[in-house]
Amino acid sequence: MAKKEYSKLAQLKLIFSEQEINQVKQEKAYLSNWSKEHWYQVKSDLQILNMYTENLSDAVNFVTTLDVVRRKALILSFLNSNF
Repeated sequence: MAKKEYSKLAQLKLIFSEQEINQVKQEKAYLSNWSKEHWYQVKSDLQILNMYTENLSDAVNFVTTLDVVRRKALILSFLNSNF
């Protein structure tokens, strides 16, 4: 299990900045509430990101199109996912 979590964090660090990942950890309560209200959008973004995990440049291009709150909600969702 710990190995899988490390792998998720390693993937996130390739796509998102370390600062952004740390901000998500600090804003977890707000982002969790936002994600509940916008669950369909978060689910869709997570599915798209998971399709791009084999191609880092596509993943980076995708996340740069998202606004800040969606990016952070996506990071939190990815960390909490079973992918």
